[in-house]
Amino acid sequence: MRALRALLLIVVLLVALALVAGEVLLRPLAQRAVAEDVQDRYQLDQRPSVHLGGFPFLVRVVMGHLPSATGRLRDTTIEGLTLEEVELRLQDVRFDTFDLLGGDGEVRADVDLSRYLADRGLSFDVRFTPGQVTVGGTVTVAGTDVRVEATGALAIQDGQLSFRPAGIQLVGSRATLTAPQAVLDTFRDRVAFTVPLPEVAGVQLTSLEIGTGTATLRADLAEYLLTG
Repeated sequence: MRALRALLLIVVLLVALALVAGEVLLRPLAQRAVAEDVQDRYQLDQRPSVHLGGFPFLVRVVMGHLPSATGRLRDTTIEGLTLEEVELRLQDVRFDTFDLLGGDGEVRADVDLSRYLADRGLSFDVRFTPGQVTVGGTVTVAGTDVRVEATGALAIQDGQLSFRPAGIQLVGSRATLTAPQAVLDTFRDRVAFTVPLPEVAGVQLTSLEIGTGTATLRADLAEYLLTG
């Protein structure tokens, strides 16, 4: 009887040690491997921080399933577009214990669009307010420079970012001047733009959300596979 109890105690201790080893050793190693793969695959200038969800980790790996995986990085640049904060989420992650990790998910990124547009020759003032974009510049009316602002929404279609003004008005101390319609139409045409967004394999841009001083891109992530 004592021998059986001792054996059971040893088994319990071994299982506990294995679970601890899974958390202390296996999870960090797996997270590092995924981070390195993401960095290489998407040619990032830095390695993201990665967290693989699920407890206990060793049991989850043996079962071949994790509830989630999350990756984050800050201040990285892809083809000239600065991503101030990026969050990648995978749901229903499937494991092959030997060499395969797969899942579907989404990407959310706060982006610096003002710099991106300026680098492409669109050197207007760009201001973000919830649901709306304001693009400002100057026009000449009766020999006087007058500030004009155009408002509208940004849209994403076929991998391109476009802006078409919905409204336009004179602002500032000279807003009482009357600008010829032809001048306003010319400004409207000047600030309307369409620029390509960076292409990332397996990432499909779906929407753009405008907040106070921020722009957030959302994208669907096609099935992600990590092979050893």
